[in-house]
Amino acid sequence: MTQAIDFLHAAQRSELAALQQLVITGDWVRAISGLVHALQRERGFSNLYLTSPETRLGADLAGMVAASSQAEDRLRRHWDGFVLREEGSAERVRLLHRLALATALLDNLPRLRQRIRERSLDVHAAVSAFTHLIAALLSVVFEAADTAVDPEISAALVALFNFMHGKELAGQERAAGVIALAQGQYSSAWHQRLHFLQEGQVRGFAVCAEFADAASVQALNQLESAPISQDVQRFRQVLAKISAESPVDPALGQVWFEVCTRRIDALQTVEQRLTDFLAELGTQKIARATAALTDQREWLDRLAALEEPGEFPTLRLYHVQATELDAASLDQPGKLVGRSLLDVLHERNRHLQTMQDELESARQSLAERKLIERAKGRIMALKDWPEEEAYRWLRQQAMSRGVKLVELAQQLLSDRSSRLDD
Repeated sequence: MTQAIDFLHAAQRSELAALQQLVITGDWVRAISGLVHALQRERGFSNLYLTSPETRLGADLAGMVAASSQAEDRLRRHWDGFVLREEGSAERVRLLHRLALATALLDNLPRLRQRIRERSLDVHAAVSAFTHLIAALLSVVFEAADTAVDPEISAALVALFNFMHGKELAGQERAAGVIALAQGQYSSAWHQRLHFLQEGQVRGFAVCAEFADAASVQALNQLESAPISQDVQRFRQVLAKISAESPVDPALGQVWFEVCTRRIDALQTVEQRLTDFLAELGTQKIARATAALTDQREWLDRLAALEEPGEFPTLRLYHVQATELDAASLDQPGKLVGRSLLDVLHERNRHLQTMQDELESARQSLAERKLIERAKGRIMALKDWPEEEAYRWLRQQAMSRGVKLVELAQQLLSDRSSRLDD
């Protein structure tokens, strides 16, 4: 029986270690959230700086750069403690690749900022560089959500990732509006881009609400009906009516930036609630797992002490009378005495199966997202379309065929011979 008990102990310790690693990853995610928010603001204001001759904007931009640099330092301190080793699972390999890309782009950030200060960089190139960096940071969050081993923590990470993605699209909408209003670029492609970014925010926040805790969902719903969200919606309606022939004051670009920034700052308060909930959940999970491990060790030690030399071990395996251990302890919550070893093993197996089922539910949205993104990327490559046009084509095809978007994505990826006819 010694090996069975040892394996049971090892399983419980492994579960606790996995939870502890998730808490560390959650600390990364909190730091990534703060950095992404700072970079989103820096990106938007960099657009104002690059499209305006006003010299006073330089001081404001310097302040935003300083805030981003402080957030980056906090994140890098978390990463400094990450243990690098060669062996590991496929999930760890993917995470290391995500981290490598994110850190490489962060290393290039000082050069990007210098070119912006010198106004030697096209505004579209600047937006693209910031957006690529933010996407790399969000991919780390995605990987954390996709590999979490606890269903509740996985659901919290899924909610957080989708919220951060929706908020990033709000940042891209702010950046696109600043450029168009400052440079007078009111093409149909620009209008399609804004509409695509707005739809994406709705989708991201809807998935977040499906997996988030009740308090965060309530905060998100309150924000969506708040005056600042209504101000942004009214401004969107104004932008929707602008045509290439419409005379527009370029100063509206700064007004748009300020209105969108107030909404994005409000979104950040909801994101902070989501990250706080994730941290609290991790702490509670570790406390429960530690208590369960202590209870299990105590019970198994008592069980082992009952065996007499020469006793048939099957008796201890299948049945132990509660009175032999401590009948009074049955009234104490969390105690495992008075049960057989097989009872405990069966219970652990049921627990693990339930966790697996719940994990599959939480990860399904991430798997669907992967399929849709891959299908969209294939369409963009084959037809040389921008992202929003490829996504719009996917939606139209799904509706005309009467299938879900993810089902169409799966079909397109499975059928390599498909010509993707219009």
